[in-house]
Parts: sequence; structure tokens; C-alpha cells
Amino acid sequence: MILNIFKLDIENTATEFNDHNMIHTVIESIYNSKKGNNAIIKIGNIFSQVSVDCVYILSLCFNEVYIYKPASSPAISSEKYVVCKDFKLISTEYLKPVFNKILYDLKMSQTGGCVSLYTR
Repeated sequence: MILNIFKLDIENTATEFNDHNMIHTVIESIYNSKKGNNAIIKIGNIFSQVSVDCVYILSLCFNEVYIYKPASSPAISSEKYVVCKDFKLISTEYLKPVFNKILYDLKMSQTGGCVSLYTR
């Protein structure tokens, strides 16, 4: 099995920047994974709607998804890891247009902020 590690350092930056980085990191982790791969994504905040949406999308693509806080991490630190095991998609080529649309919408958004990845 191959392990992909993606670092998303978002502890002390603006929320809008965090959301965009989270989306980019999740898209990168999905697009670069192959069937059976694992991924670990370091994140800071898991309480925004975008974070919840991203974890949900990861759970659709991997057989197991966990949010893990190391015991060695200080209690006041928001450092966490999303551990994704056993990528279940055979190919991600068909997702490329969807990912490109999401990234284009982020780029063209008026406020630059992101409330959710899903249209309600």
C-alpha cells in the first residue's frame, strides 16, 4: 500500500484562506490517490462547514476515514489528522471536471469565502 501525506497548516490564518486550502488539499489527495492507497491530511480546524463537507467527501472515496488527535499534541492545540485508509475508486479521471468546477467557483466567488461545498 502507498501512503500519501498532505499537510494543511491552518491554525493561525484567516478562515477564508483555511477553507480554500482545505478544499485544495482534499482535491489533491483524492486526485493523486490510486486504488488501495492511504492518505493522512494534517488539519487545524474541523468545526467549519467546509471541513465537515471535506471529511464527508473523503469518506465517499476511502473505505475508512478517522479524525485523530495525537496524545503528544498539546491539549490547547487544534492540530488533528484526517487518516484515510484504502482508497476505493479505480480512477479519478471522471472527477477532474467536478474538481475544476469547484476550483473555478472558488476563484470566481465574490466574497472569496466559502460556506459549503454543496448547493443547498
